[in-house]
Amino acid sequence: MPADQFKRVIEKYIPAASVNQVVELFRSEPIQLKIQRARKSKFGDYRSPRGTHGHRISINADLNPYAFLITLIHEFAHYLVYLDHKHKVKPHGVQWKIAFMNVMNPFLNEKVFPQDILKELTKHMRNPKASSCSDPGLFAVLKKYDNKDVLHLRDINTGEVFKLGKRVFQKGEKLRTRYKCLDLQKEKYYLVNEFAEINRIKVS
Repeated sequence: MPADQFKRVIEKYIPAASVNQVVELFRSEPIQLKIQRARKSKFGDYRSPRGTHGHRISINADLNPYAFLITLIHEFAHYLVYLDHKHKVKPHGVQWKIAFMNVMNPFLNEKVFPQDILKELTKHMRNPKASSCSDPGLFAVLKKYDNKDVLHLRDINTGEVFKLGKRVFQKGEKLRTRYKCLDLQKEKYYLVNEFAEINRIKVS
């Protein structure tokens, strides 16, 4: 995709102050970028060349600009690691952490991110995790900038019944960043992330 066309597409999804840097980052790289419909299982992914397909990065279209940029850089770091190591290293191992930190570093400023996100993101980048969902502080502050009205497990009271996907649970005690929840159909307990997006069920 030509740089000017790429710019017209990407500027709709990321902070304005980051657009030129992102365009330069992707300018000479043979990567197909796909803006994907929302997926609950992941924010984005990187896929290495296979068959007739080249390098591909997909990002969920419903992410707010700051989450979109972080996810894009996250996946770009996977691309860089693949170029050097193919599949010989762990997906989120030392090599990926170093690549992610190096690529993200130029974006860590108040022109790109609001102060509250910048504070949590800077801490996150000291030892980046596999996903921003794995970092409660960063995930929570990013969610403040979402436009959609989403209910998370942490927002309801202990004992309330909720739906997650097609399954119905009752919220139990908190264990660190997860809640012990009872699957009412299977009568088994599962640990559910506090930021899981749920639907409250009213019990009469």
